[in-house]
Amino acid sequence: MAATSITYTQDQSTIVGPPTSYQVIETVTATVNIDQYVFVYRYSDQLYDHVATVLDVATYPTALNPAFPFYRQNTVTKVTTNSAEAIDFSAMVQSRLTSLAKEYDIVASGFVIGTVPVTVP
Repeated sequence: MAATSITYTQDQSTIVGPPTSYQVIETVTATVNIDQYVFVYRYSDQLYDHVATVLDVATYPTALNPAFPFYRQNTVTKVTTNSAEAIDFSAMVQSRLTSLAKEYDIVASGFVIGTVPVTVP
């Protein structure tokens, strides 16, 4: 099996104020072995919450569903008046997506969800 990968675009722009704001849009454009919907939003207010975990990808839908507290999308937008915060957000997304791809490979290559009989001598 090919290694899991996530390809995304990062669009950074300045919004003329006052006050001046900094906008970052992260959009997943292609994936290997994993769903492209990796940004988790809260159902209650439709606001971004976090980058998905392996369990989130397996559990949460990709559309609003009142049966779930969260849903997933393939894009996230961050707007802030602090340029350092915008840069930090982009770095966090890159770090979390890298970790997610690695964690997904670990689960896909051997972690069995469920009850497995184990016998030791």
